[in-house]
Amino acid sequence: MNNNMGVAPAHPAPATYMPSMAITITTLGTDIRLAGKLTTESVARVFMNTPEFTEPAYRVDLQEIDEIDSAGLALLVYWQTCAKASASTLNFTNPPKKLLDIAEIGGLTRLFQT
Repeated sequence: MNNNMGVAPAHPAPATYMPSMAITITTLGTDIRLAGKLTTESVARVFMNTPEFTEPAYRVDLQEIDEIDSAGLALLVYWQTCAKASASTLNFTNPPKKLLDIAEIGGLTRLFQT
């Protein structure tokens, strides 16, 4: 995991990381917002900046995801795995319908139920 993005609760202002023109990641404490396209083209760069889940709980807002594919879903499952390995909980909010459709095929809709 890379410390460049980090999820540092001590920072009062949001930190924004733009791995490509397709996606932005904004963090404010334990709140993470993804916006744009979370697809095969952007996932590798987002993966390289996976947060170090050091706090007990995090929230990832997916409301501004315009496009997502199975690679995007795989990244979110990876983040969930990383959070659990760090004894953190990770809650996804506002999942787009396309994500829920893809998750249903793989039997993963439980990850996106709040």
